Amino acid sequence: RCGPKDAQVTKAVFEHSEHGKDTIRAGAVEALGYLKSDEAVKRLEVALVKDKNARVRSAAAWGMGHTGRTELIPLLRKAIADDKSHHVRTAALEAIRELQGEKPAVRR
Repeated sequence: RCGPKDAQVTKAVFEHSEHGKDTIRAGAVEALGYLKSDEAVKRLEVALVKDKNARVRSAAAWGMGHTGRTELIPLLRKAIADDKSHHVRTAALEAIRELQGEKPAVRR
């Protein structure tokens, strides 16, 4: 079986969240949100705040929405206020909506 509780899946997602290619890293970073572990949330926080690539920061915001952890809302609000990328700000807003129980918009 393959899923968020599978140790091999978890290992692969964490490994790919450090990948040199932005598109691969972004996909893995968003997937971290489905793992919902403390370690995954910490990695999402680092990616949202420190990754140089806006696509990865955006993926981190989306991933945070998947965690179900409302304590991430202040960090997402800070991204909305501070990040220069429209895509990151939009993803953070949608993540907040998801965390508050609203259905997030469909990504384009």
